[in-house]
Order: sequence, then structure tokens, then C-alpha cells
Amino acid sequence: MNDNIIYKPMVGFRKKIPIESIQTIQIRTTDSGPLFEDFFLVIETKSKVIRIAQETEGFGELLSELQKLSDFDNEAVIKAASCVENAVFNVWQRKKP
Repeated sequence: MNDNIIYKPMVGFRKKIPIESIQTIQIRTTDSGPLFEDFFLVIETKSKVIRIAQETEGFGELLSELQKLSDFDNEAVIKAASCVENAVFNVWQRKKP
């Protein structure tokens, strides 16, 4: 696994998220699909919260990289993928030292 996770926002240039700065990762679903985006990765770092829509370029590759984190909850990802309601799925949290 690399030291950084890279994603490309809908508008703008590729951005890096240092893995050591990630605190929690969630998947949030909404009841707005299929007309509107309804599946988001929410990455909370030490300094900001990043919300990445499933339609974002490179989303699949980003999720694949995040799934390499120790204790990543793939079962929660599967549940989120079939959810059609407003819900939050906690898929990873940094262990406290």
C-alpha cells in the first residue's frame, strides 16, 4: 500500500490524502438514487472531511486501495452497496495508540 491515497474531485486536479492522516472512513447512502448520486465515501482526516461520490473518476481504484487497510470492514461495504435509504456505514477507524 502506498503512503498516500489519490483521488480526483469532480472539478479540479488529483489530490493526495496521506494515509497516516486518515482517522475514519464511512460510506453514506441516500434515498435519492437513481436520479441523483446516492453512494459516497466519507474520509475524515486530522484536518478535514472529504466526501467522494461513487461517480467520481477513479472511485473504484480508491475504494480498492482503502480496502487494503487493516481491519477494513468489507461486510459493511456490501451492506451499503445494497442500501437504498439514508444510512451511514462505518468501514474503518484508526486504532487509538
